[in-house]
Amino acid sequence: MKYLLSGIGLVSVLIAIFLFGGAKQNEEYVRLHIVANSSSMQDSKVKYDVKEAVLNYLSETVNAKNSQSFSEEINIHMRAIEKIAETELRKNRCYYGVCCTIEQEDFPTRAYGDLVLKEGVYQTIRIQLGSGKGDNWWCVAFPNVCDV
Repeated sequence: MKYLLSGIGLVSVLIAIFLFGGAKQNEEYVRLHIVANSSSMQDSKVKYDVKEAVLNYLSETVNAKNSQSFSEEINIHMRAIEKIAETELRKNRCYYGVCCTIEQEDFPTRAYGDLVLKEGVYQTIRIQLGSGKGDNWWCVAFPNVCDV
């Protein structure tokens, strides 16, 4: 009985850490995550073409002062972002689909020049190309440090 109560206590602590003290959400930043259909050279090229087109669109159309207003604007432009990705696929004669979402995703620690983002959960614009089983690419969309 003593061991059962100890086990239950340990499980309770682990659940509490997971729910309340685990990966910290980072609300100052919005990430961009693009996942290729496969890891083939063609699908990797398309992934980078989509990245360039989406980043160009965001820099021309979204004028946000903070991550919250950036996220609100992204919601407004989500269908346009998806269309841009679809256009890049068609240019490259790829006929699989695109799925754009805004999600909370876990990221490892990553440095962008002098900016170091710690491991944690970030709001993310996720663009899945086709099956999404290929290599992925990510950066920080807000503030934009994708070119660092």
